[in-house]
Amino acid sequence: MDTRNLALASVLFPMALVGCGASRPVPATSPATSPATSPVTSPATSSGGAAVTAGASTEADALAMRVWRAAGGEALDRVAELRFRFVVMDHGTRRADVHHRWDLRAGRDRVTWTDRHGLHYDAVVDLGTREAHGTVDNATVEGEARAHLGQQVYGRWVNDTYWLMMPLKVRDPGVHLAREAQRELDGHPCEIVRMSFDHVGLTPRDVYWLYIDPRSDRVVRWDMQLEGTQPPPDSSTWADYRAAGPLTLAMDHASPEGLRVTFEDVAALDAVDPQDFDLGPH
Repeated sequence: MDTRNLALASVLFPMALVGCGASRPVPATSPATSPATSPVTSPATSSGGAAVTAGASTEADALAMRVWRAAGGEALDRVAELRFRFVVMDHGTRRADVHHRWDLRAGRDRVTWTDRHGLHYDAVVDLGTREAHGTVDNATVEGEARAHLGQQVYGRWVNDTYWLMMPLKVRDPGVHLAREAQRELDGHPCEIVRMSFDHVGLTPRDVYWLYIDPRSDRVVRWDMQLEGTQPPPDSSTWADYRAAGPLTLAMDHASPEGLRVTFEDVAALDAVDPQDFDLGPH
């Protein structure tokens, strides 16, 4: 597999360069290999919640706290359900369009997508047990096939939510943060935090370098060395920041290889809509 195909594979199942010191706010990559294995919860109960509210012990912790707050971390407990579509474009060709309805409080996600073989999936996964129920091409999945369905749907949740929610997960348990020397991006200085992981996630040996705009406290790029790959790391931008309820999230990620991850139809609800989890006929 060549480098571009490897990058595409990591996006599909795990990316506009902006200056870190830009005078305007930054407008509103990884995979089922990303470490987003626990649902994002309220500051009082989430990983790192105490550290975020009580103060940071290192420079890296302090910078991560700023990133978390800029993304709306202090209001996260107001979000009951998060809807979004995870879209992957490859040189203008749509390679993935995955619809999520994520119940943060009950720890479940309804995921709907059509795979590269044309099979249409519609399933709800319990994020604690990783068990799922649903349909493939309108046929109910039964028996041993349900275990495989659970792995597929859980993997989609891990991958897609990490691309959307990473700034809100920088203080999760098992995340190791280290501050590195500033780097320039488009002639502007960025603060750099290196993220590694301690036995968490589907690929715990992933390493990320976050480029943080010191004016906005927003991540404007990440470099990612994915488990099982060789240097140099892949890069992707974090841009087009927009409000989603009380949160502020990056909706556009572009890679130098021509891949693009965008988020569409993003909505943060303060109550769960029961119909979003009704798999019956409509």
